[in-house]
Amino acid sequence: HEAIFGLAPNTFDGRYATFEAYVYEPDRDTLTQVIQQAIRHRIEYHHEYRIVWSDGSIHWVEGRGQAVYDDSGQPVKMMGTVANIDYRKQAEADLLRYERIVAMNSDLVALVDRTYTYQMVNRAYLRRFQKRYEEIVGHSVADIVGSQVFETELKHR
Repeated sequence: HEAIFGLAPNTFDGRYATFEAYVYEPDRDTLTQVIQQAIRHRIEYHHEYRIVWSDGSIHWVEGRGQAVYDDSGQPVKMMGTVANIDYRKQAEADLLRYERIVAMNSDLVALVDRTYTYQMVNRAYLRRFQKRYEEIVGHSVADIVGSQVFETELKHR
């Protein structure tokens, strides 16, 4: 927790109140509810939330954990892991921004993999071929534009 929470080694006391103080205030209630539900149902919790470092910077983390119970069934501590997911969250935001730009573009835009299978198309592409998204994505380019047109295009590259 220390490295991910931006703390110096051996400074985290392991108490929940200390942990909670680092959780970004708008995320605290939801995280508390997720953890309480996991304790109540004796299941693992898994949640993404933000933390605030002492320098004021905000970071995304993914926490997974489970309560440890005493002989009488009372929770006595939490065990688990926490991972920094800043890069993943940034990639998700970038992808969402890219998808919005592509979706609103009036030009035909399609993303295909190396086997020429559609992975994504925009609305203009759907209108041009008069198909629904699921009728194109997952299918080969040759199936949509016609094998003769596709082979002709490949020869000109």
